[in-house]
Amino acid sequence: MTDTVIQEFLVSEAGAGPYGVTTGPDGASWLTLVHAGAVARMSADGEVRTWSLGAPESRPLIITPGPDDALWFTRSGADRPDQHIG
Repeated sequence: MTDTVIQEFLVSEAGAGPYGVTTGPDGASWLTLVHAGAVARMSADGEVRTWSLGAPESRPLIITPGPDDALWFTRSGADRPDQHIG
């Protein structure tokens, strides 16, 4: 049997609603903060950087790597796709 170590990281304030998560081409974890209207990047050491979309009602949901090595996410409140920031 293998022991698994799980480490918890705080990625946003309460209620921001982390929703979609993916691994970017940079190896970091990228996530959408659906209730905060933001996208965040978490490095392997747990450092978190957040980009506001300027509209909390934009409700970013799904995030995925694209064929162009950029990350793309949906903004369900704005009814349009958008490329990542950063």
